Amino acid sequence: MTLVRNLLQQLSGNKSTIVLLLFLAAFFSECTTVRSVELDKPRTGELDPAHMNGKPTPPTPPTHVDLTNAVDTITWDETEPVEHTPDGRPSKDAEVNEVSATETTEVFLAPPGRAGLQGQYNVVMMLPFFTNKFAGNGLSEISKNSELALEFYEGAKMALNRLQTSGVNVRVSVLDTQGDAGVVHALLQRTEVLDADLILGPVTKENTKIVADFCKLNQKTIISPLNPQDVAENNPYYIQVSPTTQKHFQKLLAYTKQKYGDNTNVVIVAPTGRVGTKRVEYIQEANVIVNESSASPRLKELFFDAKSAGKVPLNLSEYLERGQTNLVIVPSTSQGFVNFVMRELNTVRRSYPSIVLGMSAWEKFEKVDFNYFENLKVHISSEFYVNKESSQYYSFKNSFRSQNGENPSKNAVKGYEITKYFMEMMVNYGAFPQQHFEEAAGEDYMHTTFQFVPTYSNAGMAPEGGEVTIKQFENDYLNILKFQGYEFKKVN
Repeated sequence: MTLVRNLLQQLSGNKSTIVLLLFLAAFFSECTTVRSVELDKPRTGELDPAHMNGKPTPPTPPTHVDLTNAVDTITWDETEPVEHTPDGRPSKDAEVNEVSATETTEVFLAPPGRAGLQGQYNVVMMLPFFTNKFAGNGLSEISKNSELALEFYEGAKMALNRLQTSGVNVRVSVLDTQGDAGVVHALLQRTEVLDADLILGPVTKENTKIVADFCKLNQKTIISPLNPQDVAENNPYYIQVSPTTQKHFQKLLAYTKQKYGDNTNVVIVAPTGRVGTKRVEYIQEANVIVNESSASPRLKELFFDAKSAGKVPLNLSEYLERGQTNLVIVPSTSQGFVNFVMRELNTVRRSYPSIVLGMSAWEKFEKVDFNYFENLKVHISSEFYVNKESSQYYSFKNSFRSQNGENPSKNAVKGYEITKYFMEMMVNYGAFPQQHFEEAAGEDYMHTTFQFVPTYSNAGMAPEGGEVTIKQFENDYLNILKFQGYEFKKVN
């Protein structure tokens, strides 16, 4: 059988991705057991990150990669969900409550005998390659789901390649989950999963919860790289990289409070319906957190039927104040609704100076009037922002392009940086980075800053003298972007 490195040498750009996918599909059906392979001697049925680009590296201490059965059915999307599929934690979550003076917070401790460094680490990646749907197909099309998984893995592969040169011994098994909960359950019985020190993935909420529960039961660290939804339940082994919707609003409010002070008039303008109502509750809860007081008065709320946009006036003047900065939060991902609200605000902005706070999905908007964005100084939060003029990104882009024949996508950047961060944490501190996040807090990467903190499930509700338990660990950092000069620029 032709080796992967030879296949990739014949192609460039996206075609290499398609060939890689078809090659994986061909041998996934053949591989039923794990077969480790030295980096300099790949064999049939094994895919080695050092050889995927046709440029073998010297035989340093090996990273073993085994791509075996099954991949996750999921559309990866960094934007907030559409109006009918909200993300984020339910409003009933107790995390918004403050830790009272009579409560003590739980401190994460690694299981007995497993806190130290190891000679070798076993890591499992569970990513959606969709190889089962492409076996025998031509090279003309590729599923978006597969493409995104491959992009993430291309970035992760680069991180693993660089890790090899440091002499670290890490065995990585990449499992293909097919988006089927039954398949995920079956994968959890495999030897490489049972022996894993750390699991990266899956992606969907359902499958992530299955694996998170498994890791809690078996005391294994799980990294959720892209899922922003709430799945953990008193699970200190669960680490969420993508902040929740409530965290987005919390960081926006904290930034504007620091920037503009307390002398602001905050108004929420939301579409009627279940999603709008839920997002308004996220904002109200975020306001409680930012003000560090459950006695904080509720922010003003204006609900408006999106179907009436353009037909019925919004009457914003009843909610806005003269002589103050009006912060208007619009928790919607509907371009039509957002453009309508912005137009209404733009007509009164000279009488009521306003700044609009939006959602990360706005970064991808195309059917809005960007003059409104400029006039109303739109701010959004985003888990992803790359300064493409930076020397760090320029160096990464050139290395990535030389290895993959194309520029890195968002998912490739995430795959590289998330893998790099957690592999280095594991090498420096062991299989439970939860114990050492404070020591590595605030480390800047190209697209974000990794700043993980525990969140608590029963804050403010524990009995006097009781302990507040860890719900999960979550990245506490978001990029704050301001629309100026007709583009979003980072301001924090």
